[in-house]
Amino acid sequence: MTNSTFEGPVFEDVMRKIRSESAIWFSLAEDVNVALRRLVDLAENQIKGTSMDPLVVGVRILMRTAGMYQGALLLTERGMTSEARTLTRSVLEGAFAVAALLKNPGPLIEVLKDDLEKSRIQQARFIKDQNLVADKETIAKLIKVIEKPGKFEFMSPKGLAGKGVLLKQYLVYQRLSEDSAHISLKSLNRHVQKVGEGWRYRMEPGSAAENEPTLYHAISAVLALSIGMTELLDFSDLNQEFAVLSDRFAKMPVVAVV
Repeated sequence: MTNSTFEGPVFEDVMRKIRSESAIWFSLAEDVNVALRRLVDLAENQIKGTSMDPLVVGVRILMRTAGMYQGALLLTERGMTSEARTLTRSVLEGAFAVAALLKNPGPLIEVLKDDLEKSRIQQARFIKDQNLVADKETIAKLIKVIEKPGKFEFMSPKGLAGKGVLLKQYLVYQRLSEDSAHISLKSLNRHVQKVGEGWRYRMEPGSAAENEPTLYHAISAVLALSIGMTELLDFSDLNQEFAVLSDRFAKMPVVAVV
């Protein structure tokens, strides 16, 4: 395996090279991030309510996604393409959720509640089945959780996308999953390079051909989320700012899809 360039004396040179090769994409990504941070600051200072209030849910999705987006940018400039794309998938998931909130908040709130209950039941069942506790009182509590009446399901990313207007973007989510987020033959092949009649292991910085589609999908998802949130929260000035950024995004050079 080649030496990692994610740290050490050549690290800054690698970052400069990556940023210079895709300068216009990093410039747009950072301008979007500035507007995103302004949206987060405004939302967290103005929106109050109970935890299941749709607006409060939306703000928390916004805050989570903002962190994922910034992480994707940082990882991209460090040459960590696979890791950046894994976070980009989470940014897209946030966009799905906000689109669902904007279209009809009720079903999303119910999905969140169902997902929580399903997780509690599955964990309780695993603890009981694997005999991880011996205390009779605790076992009785686990059984009560397991036998809770009702039909609960985990959140489905495809189902989530279908609750808003971004269902077609689920294909990008699938490709990011296969390309980077999952242990798949495609993601594992990232660490192999053909050399003549043989091959070698590799761990190298992403190329512009990889980085620009990564930035493209991260920016696309966070713009969709941000425009949705400004509509949901009635932040008209910021809505216009993101509209301008979206126009700029639409004029960017064409990149290959993930």
